[in-house]
Amino acid sequence: MTAVMLGGARAPQGGSTADAPPTSQSLAQPANSNRDRVLEWAEVIEERPNPKVVLLADLRSAIRETGLPWMVRDKASGIEFLLVPPGRFEMGRSPGDESLRTDELPTHQVCITKAFYLGRCEVTKSQWKRLMGSVPGAEDDVLEPESVAAEANARARRAGYTQEEADLIGRGAAERATKERDYPVGNVSWADCEAFCSKSGLRLPTEAEWEYACRSGKREVVHDSIEELDEVAWHGFNSKQRAHAVGLKAANELGFHDMYGNMREWVADWYGAYSPESKSDPKGPESGMGKVLRGGSWSWMMPATNEHSSYRPSQRSVSRVDYSDDSIGFRVARTVDE
Repeated sequence: MTAVMLGGARAPQGGSTADAPPTSQSLAQPANSNRDRVLEWAEVIEERPNPKVVLLADLRSAIRETGLPWMVRDKASGIEFLLVPPGRFEMGRSPGDESLRTDELPTHQVCITKAFYLGRCEVTKSQWKRLMGSVPGAEDDVLEPESVAAEANARARRAGYTQEEADLIGRGAAERATKERDYPVGNVSWADCEAFCSKSGLRLPTEAEWEYACRSGKREVVHDSIEELDEVAWHGFNSKQRAHAVGLKAANELGFHDMYGNMREWVADWYGAYSPESKSDPKGPESGMGKVLRGGSWSWMMPATNEHSSYRPSQRSVSRVDYSDDSIGFRVARTVDE
């Protein structure tokens, strides 16, 4: 597999020299001045990238060169973030990918000029409730194990169960409620996600940032079988047609979970056609028919080898900013110098 160019001098493909990505020198981060700002909003979990998680030496080196901590936790929301270093990659359909998705073409070179933090997992129900007060489409106490246990116990007693049986039913309900805290929040529109970000000081990643992090230093990312896809994603054939707790599937080579499946994820960009020009930190068109969704979903009954497979880093979809359903969630990002 071909590694992402992390500060290399590879020439851009197409476009004018004015649009060419910056040189490696211009990718340098003012890490010392930014580190104190990071530590104002986050606590450090791990300072240096774990080689058992970040497998590529080039990626580990690029992360260390920023001078910033690799894994942190946002103090306000409790969300865990991983640092994504600056670098270059080819955005769009991967080599060897036979899926015929014209909106993933033309491939074009993109430069991410600044390190940023991205959520290790999708935003969970408990993290949403912590900031927003209630979970979309759920009862207010759905994530409170004690309340759930008491209600289940009471219902069991009214139904004629013994106290011992009712206690057992209550404990089971509490265990399920505890697990559900780690389920990704769904039924959130793009506008809902923006409200969450506004309240938390976080943001949605751009489409380019999302794909860059998903590729995790690789250009060719194609799952050749359902078995390979099973390792990294909850999809239509293994999900039992429901979402699952975040972080149960294998992470990619930057440490991010559930980017290929579980929930489709809102990103910041308006949907629009690609162009062949090289770009730096693209943010998509200024307007459009809807906002971009990235990643696959637990609900899609599509095998990995199908020509319409949706479990690929370049896959794109679009929806209105006010649309929501139980298979759409999001993950959040934070700019280093904010």
